[in-house]
Amino acid sequence: MKKRLPLYVPPDVRSYLWHKNFCVITAVAALAVVKVVTVAKKFPPASSCPNSLIVKLLVELNFAIAGAPYGEFPSFGLSIIRFNPPDGRRYRTEHVIAVCGKRIFDGAANNNNGGWVSRLQWETTVLPRIVDGFPAKRRPIGYSITRSFELMPRRQRGIF
Repeated sequence: MKKRLPLYVPPDVRSYLWHKNFCVITAVAALAVVKVVTVAKKFPPASSCPNSLIVKLLVELNFAIAGAPYGEFPSFGLSIIRFNPPDGRRYRTEHVIAVCGKRIFDGAANNNNGGWVSRLQWETTVLPRIVDGFPAKRRPIGYSITRSFELMPRRQRGIF
């Protein structure tokens, strides 16, 4: 039987609720097994979140990156999901989560303390809480996976 490593939850997730890219920095910290402050230093709070910046950050954190099949979660990595608006318009509201096997890390889990949950738990408890935060007219009716990054750590623990 394969020994399963415990999944890391950064202790300082809640301290970064104000950060514009909260979901990105908390998900990356969980995968890199470091505190959120370490990732936040490399990711300016005022910056937008293009895929190129996420890739640059992951490379700096010493991850090898491969693309995952479109519309699928990676086995170990990050997924960018886009919320589907009710009126069919194309406004851009994205959220980033970490994935490890059948578990998902979301900074919004466990009352914004972050945590690893099953995909079912994420879809039935975490996701509805995020959706409820949208204004009523823009409240999403679903989500789609727009991009996934399959990650391979180049070194064990102590990536920084």
